[in-house]
Amino acid sequence: MRAIVFFIVGAVLIVGCGKQTLDPVSYIKYVESEENGLNVSKKIGNVTYNIQYKPKPYLVLRKEGPQRVQSEPWNDLMNGYDDVHYVDLRLKSSSGWDFLKSDVKQTEDYFLRIKYLSSDIQRDVSLIQGQDTLNCVFSHFERTYGMTPYANVVLAFEKPTKVEDHPLTFVYHDRLTNGGIVKIQLTESALSNIPNLKI
Repeated sequence: MRAIVFFIVGAVLIVGCGKQTLDPVSYIKYVESEENGLNVSKKIGNVTYNIQYKPKPYLVLRKEGPQRVQSEPWNDLMNGYDDVHYVDLRLKSSSGWDFLKSDVKQTEDYFLRIKYLSSDIQRDVSLIQGQDTLNCVFSHFERTYGMTPYANVVLAFEKPTKVEDHPLTFVYHDRLTNGGIVKIQLTESALSNIPNLKI
């Protein structure tokens, strides 16, 4: 009898210690919260570099909205995304001004920044997972025309064929503000504890 009680208690503890399951709105808040390790910032000089890791369920929720996810076939929505690591890079100047215009001395420099973020940045970013360096396969600069004090670039990185639990290190060779090599880590714990989505 005592063995059965220990077995039941052990099973309850194992099940209770698994990943949490969140409704769509709570899932979005979890991913975007700086407390959970998927939204990480680093300040170097006058620039704050922010990384937002975006799991596929988060992308679907942000694009389709929580209401549609509950009424549409989930797998069809998820299949619309490639199996890659999605990351947003947000660059913000400590001045609070439009990042593209911050510390720009000539109009030409402003347009060079736009060109760099629109196409050239893809060569200067990578993810490191274990022994693998993952190349950026897609980048998209979201122009806001001065409506926000930051610049946001959507990035996608290939995933290794053999996926293992390792932290992800975002590496950016900052040629835009001469910030050097910027490294921001997404811990193994943060990545392995991404909740399940309750649909």
